[in-house]
Amino acid sequence: MININDKQKGSFDEELNTKGSEQGVILNERYTMWGHGYINKHGVTVLSSRRKMDIDIGYAYHYIHDGWASVAQQGLLDILPSTNNKQQQAYKALNFETVSFSGRFSYRNCRSLVELSPFMTLDVDHLGTTERAREVQQIFIADQKVETALCFLSPRQEGIKWVIRVPEWCDAPTFRERFFLMVDYVGFEYGITVDSDGSDVCRTCYLSYDPQCYCHPRYL
Repeated sequence: MININDKQKGSFDEELNTKGSEQGVILNERYTMWGHGYINKHGVTVLSSRRKMDIDIGYAYHYIHDGWASVAQQGLLDILPSTNNKQQQAYKALNFETVSFSGRFSYRNCRSLVELSPFMTLDVDHLGTTERAREVQQIFIADQKVETALCFLSPRQEGIKWVIRVPEWCDAPTFRERFFLMVDYVGFEYGITVDSDGSDVCRTCYLSYDPQCYCHPRYL
């Protein structure tokens, strides 16, 4: 699998008094960015579990909008017709950086949560076409009950990453419960299915290239 890292352009309001806990007070709106994945000693391509740095919504917006992952994304689109899903996942792990929008972590697992952010990622996959993905993007951006922090297309351009600021009415004791409240909301309001894997607080999201990425003005 080709690694093209060196060709790239650049490399509520609650919770957390104690490390690894889900109770306390949010100190800021930063969250953790992870580096590129690697091939482990068993020859398996895996995502990075080591923290690169903590970033904010504005940084992620410029990364996505300004094309830091444009070379990686074009490479992915080029190989789609001739590769299977496993090969594509390996390519993405090696060539795209990722973030965990829901908090800051010392290591990529739930036990290493330092503090939650006010954000949550709702991931909608397999929309079929880029045109349909753009339609869903506009639906989410126009939502009057949920603040959109970021909204952008996935690397394969057939899915949407909706990064929201968790609304006050989404009131539940744990991140997982709040996530499924939002899943139910999206299903009821729009008839759209959200990927349930996002219930994992340390779930990563690929930073793709999307020149039409939306960012709420308050974060710019």
